[in-house]
Amino acid sequence: MAKKEKEQVSQVAVEPKDWNKELQDDFKSIKKRMHDKLEEFSISRLNPVHFHTLKVENEGQLCSLIELASVNLEKARLLLIKPYTPNQKVLHEIEKAIKKAKPNITINLKENEFRCSIPEPTAEIREERIKSSKQIVEEAKIAVRNKRKDIQKHFKSWYSSENERNSNQNLLEKEVSKYLAEIDSDWTRKEKEFRSI
Repeated sequence: MAKKEKEQVSQVAVEPKDWNKELQDDFKSIKKRMHDKLEEFSISRLNPVHFHTLKVENEGQLCSLIELASVNLEKARLLLIKPYTPNQKVLHEIEKAIKKAKPNITINLKENEFRCSIPEPTAEIREERIKSSKQIVEEAKIAVRNKRKDIQKHFKSWYSSENERNSNQNLLEKEVSKYLAEIDSDWTRKEKEFRSI
């Protein structure tokens, strides 16, 4: 296919019947990104998933921590990491990797098992993190609104009658309002978690 033909194919608009599905798919991606970012701001709880992909040097190669050790949450602020082969070299490299990636975490080694903990955050730190988290939520809402604008631009070319355009516009507004409300609801739960843990 010629370059010009490829460009024309890439510029073909989404069919009218597909815009709702496209909006749903995009919203799922937007929401996932929001939750992933918010999880990083979880100030009083350790998440084992955040440790699984830590890179640890092992026999001259970089491995994921989960390949070398089990990672389990004992309490909200206490994580246990137990190497499968607890020799001194592995223990040293795991500790070095954790300190590099998670400098605010306290690490204690006892009986070949790392106990990783975080202190209770101060009220000031909580408020700073909550403020930053609110910005992440607002960015997600802006992304949804921008998607609405992108879809609206095509309505005139997709739908020949005013009734069709109005009907789809109403449906679009209804879907966007639902998604924005869902984001607000998720944030309300997350904020409560941030303040209570």
